[in-house]
Amino acid sequence: MTTKATAQMAALDPARFPHITSLVTTLRQHTERDQYEQGLDLILAGIDAVAQAHGARR
Repeated sequence: MTTKATAQMAALDPARFPHITSLVTTLRQHTERDQYEQGLDLILAGIDAVAQAHGARR
């Protein structure tokens, strides 16, 4: 998530947007590379699950 986006979320009223404002610290800890790698992991896990469901061997 971009610095600008997290700054905008941090500026929100916590009383009105408690869930969003509580996530700001977590979102700042994840880089775009982390998100990219997690996305790849999900895609590969999905491919593996489909292959196993169809009896494919590794």
